[in-house]
Amino acid sequence: MKVNSPEKAEIIELFLSKDKTPIAYQKKVAELIKSGYSEKEAENFVSTTPFEMEFYYSDDLGLFLVESEAVENAILVDPYTGQNLEHLDEEYTLIED
Repeated sequence: MKVNSPEKAEIIELFLSKDKTPIAYQKKVAELIKSGYSEKEAENFVSTTPFEMEFYYSDDLGLFLVESEAVENAILVDPYTGQNLEHLDEEYTLIED
């Protein structure tokens, strides 16, 4: 599986909240506090900022989402197979195999 090309990425925006996504909310707040935000600043940022999430599909296994910001800066792993997603070089190719 390959990382989506920018032209073919399917992206949604979602908000984290204390009520609906308490684990993700707290982890994102903690991440921001570690990077220098105050607790109030971190909570405000997480509550008011939509996170862009990119869809990926593992054939015959299911969908998963990755923060769009992480796509180019991290080693992505298919959570169903444990295999790394191949990063695209200068020329983008469709993710269809």
